[in-house]
Amino acid sequence: MGFGLEMRGITGPEAARRIAEALELVSLGAYGHRYPKELSGGQQQRVAVARALVVNPDVFLLDEPLSNLDAKLRQSVGMQLRDLQKSLGLTTVFVTHDQKEALMMADRLVIMRAGRVVQEGSAEQLYAAPASYFVADFLGHSNVLTGKVVPEGFLSAGGTLFRCDSAGVPADRVMILRPENLILGPAATGLPNSFEARIQSITYLGAQSEVALALPGGDLLVATHQNRTGDSLTLRVGDRIAAGCRPEAVQLLVDDMTKTN
Repeated sequence: MGFGLEMRGITGPEAARRIAEALELVSLGAYGHRYPKELSGGQQQRVAVARALVVNPDVFLLDEPLSNLDAKLRQSVGMQLRDLQKSLGLTTVFVTHDQKEALMMADRLVIMRAGRVVQEGSAEQLYAAPASYFVADFLGHSNVLTGKVVPEGFLSAGGTLFRCDSAGVPADRVMILRPENLILGPAATGLPNSFEARIQSITYLGAQSEVALALPGGDLLVATHQNRTGDSLTLRVGDRIAAGCRPEAVQLLVDDMTKTN
């Protein structure tokens, strides 16, 4: 903890004070006497953060700081970092390949590919309105269908028409539909985009289930269904079910995953 201070000529009581303050910032005030081997992975990660903070940096640079932690620790340490950054008002550059971390941590996201910025904005902006297939794929799961743009919207390779605003959109686009925007059951029957689907599989994930659907023409979609107590919608593999989405949920994007722009 004191190495960075020593390299800056800060020793003695002043160094001890700043070390104690930095440890308190990461909720490790009572752990200063311990050796690294006596700390958990999450505690060691917080010590690394405190070691950077103790020198009062102008900018806080974090390169994959949560990558060695398990899922539960990533969440808790990530939120501690976020709260710390906000309380200190410290400009922070946080590099990550994990889309959940990016959405959780950032005020402003910059998506890079092959060393080039492809889109920037708030987490909400980039998730709701990705500029391309690559951005949509990086920030969360998406259903992707090939086909062609038509005046009514998008006609998939399997022959399913998805109604959406396609005015002025070039023909060579792919269709992106987020799983959470697919509605299942009776609520789907009155939507502009409504079709009968067959349930291929159901993956239970606790708070939600991922429901794989096959459309009549062969298109495959995945829907996210929230598992609520007392839910009247029964899902069984092999059953036919109404599925649908609103036109504004359908996005027609540049296919930069297979094309070089």
